Amino acid sequence: MVIQNMMTVLKKIFVQRTQLEALIGMDFGVTERRAGLMQLCFSILNRWWFLLVIGLIVANPIKGSVHQIWGVDSSLVNMMFDEKILIPFIIGAVVATVIPLPLVWLACVFILQAQGDVHLVFSLALMAGIFFAEIRKGLKKSLLLQGQVRRYSLWFYGLSLISYIAAGYLQFNLFYYLKWAGFFNGSMTENRYEFLTLSWISYSVIQITVVSVWGHFYSKRTEEPNVWNLKYSSATLISNWLLSASFKQDLKLVVQSKLKEKEAVKVEETKGFPRKLLEMHEEEKTFLQYAEHQLS
Repeated sequence: MVIQNMMTVLKKIFVQRTQLEALIGMDFGVTERRAGLMQLCFSILNRWWFLLVIGLIVANPIKGSVHQIWGVDSSLVNMMFDEKILIPFIIGAVVATVIPLPLVWLACVFILQAQGDVHLVFSLALMAGIFFAEIRKGLKKSLLLQGQVRRYSLWFYGLSLISYIAAGYLQFNLFYYLKWAGFFNGSMTENRYEFLTLSWISYSVIQITVVSVWGHFYSKRTEEPNVWNLKYSSATLISNWLLSASFKQDLKLVVQSKLKEKEAVKVEETKGFPRKLLEMHEEEKTFLQYAEHQLS
């Protein structure tokens, strides 16, 4: 089952698509709970193709440098070669929040490092800021959800944030240790691009390890059948350009089926039902109608 879900994840190509389809699939019953949690945790595997980007950049970096544009005495250039962490972290976080294309910004970081245009600490802090913006977006999205899917999402992105903090702490300390040991003393560029690549890999490895351990144990938890759990709130996440065609087709069939069930319930049949349950029924119906509209 593990291999099967890994292959399912890799077919989705993009990390964000995999995470969205896993959350929506579990919420609407398109995907079985355990399989959905596996796909959510394994979604990080779909960063694999960025390794190809890293290889292309180091093989043929873009000619020219910011030194030629701004001049070696520019205050901006001086800042980019400073070992301060906070400023580049904020720059990375803000830019990736305003224009949420994390892989594009990461590619820019690697291009700058390949050309020797920035200090390694500047690159590491930029990368940390970009990853922080990505996780912040995930946590913000989680707060829009309700019911069990909200808990799945909050756990996943919350643990991802913890793993990123651990990875960042590890790589900055490792950098200063290797610097003290003379690992970077050969030239202005020696071993720096390789270390940046290793740091990017460490983010992914630590994250997938942490969330997979959580997913393994969380999937074994049994849900109490008597607990009222609002469903279908993930309809607000449905995006036609992000979801795959096959998933949208499966989801559309489920939505139409569930909506027919909801609409078939007559008012006289709900007499004596708790008010909260009736409110959940109407709210779920609204989510289903919204999902149907998004998928049409």
